[in-house]
Formats: sequence, C-alpha cells, structure tokens
Amino acid sequence: MKQIASICAPQFRQTQATWGAYHPATILEDVINTLTFIAKYCEYGLKVARCFIINDARFHTQRLRILLGREPDLIHPVTLNEKMCHRLIYDRNPHYTQLADKLAVRD
Repeated sequence: MKQIASICAPQFRQTQATWGAYHPATILEDVINTLTFIAKYCEYGLKVARCFIINDARFHTQRLRILLGREPDLIHPVTLNEKMCHRLIYDRNPHYTQLADKLAVRD
C-alpha cells in the first residue's frame, strides 16, 4: 500500500499524519510556490515604487516609444494608441472610470 501511495504522491498532496514526513516532490512544489510568491510580491512592490519615481506622461511616452519604434506625439495625437494615452494623461474625467466598470454601467 505504501508503494502505491508513493507513486501517486505527486498527484495527491499527503499530510504529515499520513506519511510521517512530507514527500520530496511535495517539498519541492512548496518551495517553488513560495519562490513564485516572493517574486510576484517583489515585482508588485517595484511597480508601486515606479509610481513615485516617474510621472504618467514619461511612463506612457517610454512605453509607446518601444511599441511604435518612434517618438510618440501625446500633445497632438494621431494614432489610436497616442489618443488613448493622451486621454489617460490629460483627460481625468471620473465618468470614464464608471463606464469601464461593467457592473456600474448596468445600473
């Protein structure tokens, strides 16, 4: 019975009460999950810190420069991407936030 359970261990997480100790595959899975969580948490922290370091106009200009391969004109936008970024930066209408919310639009 214990041999069959060891074959199925990667598929079914066993508790310490059943095994007496964690299975090596389960320990490796827990370590990978923990490292993934730490990496995503650090990435989120860097994105939040970026808001205090760089302003919106510069961020969107850099992003569009990479996307378009040229310097975007956010003052007089021509392409759809430039127009959307222009609206994000210069047109702060709270009505747009309500329109983006699916549940709020239905009410």
